[in-house]
Amino acid sequence: APTRRSLTYAGIAVVLAGVGLIPATPAAGHTSRTLPHWQLSFAGNGETFRHVDAVSSRVAWLGSEAGTIWRTTDGGENWMDVSPHGATGLHFRDIEARDALHAVAMTAGGGSNSRAYITSDGGGHWRLAYQSSNPDSFFDGMAFFDAQRGLIVGDPIDGKFQVLATPDGGKSWARVDTVMP
Repeated sequence: APTRRSLTYAGIAVVLAGVGLIPATPAAGHTSRTLPHWQLSFAGNGETFRHVDAVSSRVAWLGSEAGTIWRTTDGGENWMDVSPHGATGLHFRDIEARDALHAVAMTAGGGSNSRAYITSDGGGHWRLAYQSSNPDSFFDGMAFFDAQRGLIVGDPIDGKFQVLATPDGGKSWARVDTVMP
């Protein structure tokens, strides 16, 4: 199975999203071993990227604070804007992808700007799977235990963290009563 790596730190995501690791020739006097170096492969359109989900060595998804989602299926050589319609200005803070076709994207923001979207066709079509109706909502992150079960965690409201759970791969979400301090 492919190794899966997911980063949410903004600075790291920008560096990883903007460059690809490729082999370089060794410096004079060094062994014939190939050394890695960085080469710019994608810089976006000035967005600040908040999340990258590398599903495999060929497939990765990026989320930005400008309401865009980008996807590559060729190891970062080409990136396609696969953003949901009407998402301009939303902050995509987390993407959990299973492969090149299936992904769940989470937005952070006050109230109804905290959302979860789902796609099963590589971002060709997105469905709004959840939108907060609480004006105090602010989603922070998302994690999946397997292909079906996942959680979204948000800032505390009335002394309790917001926790939403999905049993069906992100198609539906329900609030979980928490006792976390």
